[in-house]
Amino acid sequence: MLFAACLAALGGLLWGFGILGKRLGVEGSTNENKHIRATCTIFVYTLTTLIVPLVDFCSTDRALIVETFTRRDWVFRIPGIMGCGLVSGLGGVLGTIAFAYSAGINSALISMVENGTYTMAGAVLIAIFFGEMPRPMSYVAGALIMIGIVLAQATSKRPKAKDEKDRSDSESSDEDMCPGFDGCSGDSGSEEAESNEVDESS
Repeated sequence: MLFAACLAALGGLLWGFGILGKRLGVEGSTNENKHIRATCTIFVYTLTTLIVPLVDFCSTDRALIVETFTRRDWVFRIPGIMGCGLVSGLGGVLGTIAFAYSAGINSALISMVENGTYTMAGAVLIAIFFGEMPRPMSYVAGALIMIGIVLAQATSKRPKAKDEKDRSDSESSDEDMCPGFDGCSGDSGSEEAESNEVDESS
């Protein structure tokens, strides 16, 4: 059990680079190209995830592969495996689009939401399908983690967009130059008064 847990922890650590790659693909995207950036990112990412499994498959003993694919009990599972992969692929696309729309704001929290939901859903589906019965406290702990992530998301401060920041800085500088901030009406008023005094004296 300890060996399996260590392998799972290492696998999760390596999966973290996949999340980083998705985030990297959508960095700098605008509102007009967020979707296409996410589409291209998940396509390239998914293709590269085939490399290591393909190398592992090609380096495996051919006799073992043939034996496995000729066993009826395993071959009947292939449609289920493909169906789960199809649904998971849709989840990958949606998660990458979510990264595109949260890039530069709170994408780290979006990653926590995605992976927290993925972990909980996977555990529940396995428990239901294979009749495994985790302890009730395991579900409570998972729910608390998800609640914490949602609260962190809800209370996170959204940084100002660059154009909004520039606009506010410009307004602040105008206010410093013109305390009334009404087109420097004070200065123009004084100039008009001086002009009237000159006319009266002449």
